[in-house]
Amino acid sequence: MEKKAVTAMTISLIITFCIAIFGIIKVMLIPKIGIINTPVLLAEFSEGIKVQRELAEDKVIWENNLKAIEDSVKNSVNNMTNDYDDASEYEKKLLKRKLKFWNEKYNQYSDAIKDYGMKKELELMAPVIEKANNFIQAWRREHKYDLIIGTGAGGVILALDKKFDITNRVVEDLNDAYAKKIEIEHEESDSSSVDKEAISKHNQSEKENDTIKQ
Repeated sequence: MEKKAVTAMTISLIITFCIAIFGIIKVMLIPKIGIINTPVLLAEFSEGIKVQRELAEDKVIWENNLKAIEDSVKNSVNNMTNDYDDASEYEKKLLKRKLKFWNEKYNQYSDAIKDYGMKKELELMAPVIEKANNFIQAWRREHKYDLIIGTGAGGVILALDKKFDITNRVVEDLNDAYAKKIEIEHEESDSSSVDKEAISKHNQSEKENDTIKQ
């Protein structure tokens, strides 16, 4: 009986050990995956917010210019409408040419604004995206993620468990990192200014001493 009890206990321990080993192996084999909502990340990243503010300011200027051209076209149309019935055939042709000219100018400027706006956004956002990507690479290594996937509206990931969404964590760490970086840069800039002032005072003092000696 005792031998059977010992054998049963041994088998039980072996089974428990095997289950534990299997669980560890399973955990080790499953990759650690994180999902980042890319549009949210860029919209909430402090560097991205700066770019959006700059673009918004430019947009106001472009829209004001476009409004001025639109008002000018409307005034021209109103004037031409009033004068058209009494105008000669030659004058009517001139009025039509003016209307065509102003419409073309309006459309050209409107298209140019859209084109310039898209190009400028791409130009300004490129370094922001690069900074975010570099940070995510370092963050992935630090937190031992095997794979981090970026997604957004219309992306390939249609549904996921919220435990995989690391957007908020990454945004918070990203903004903290750049806030510290800016703080260090300001401190270095202040220190550099103090050093320059000290050197300037030292040089001035030496010049005064040289003048006294002469």
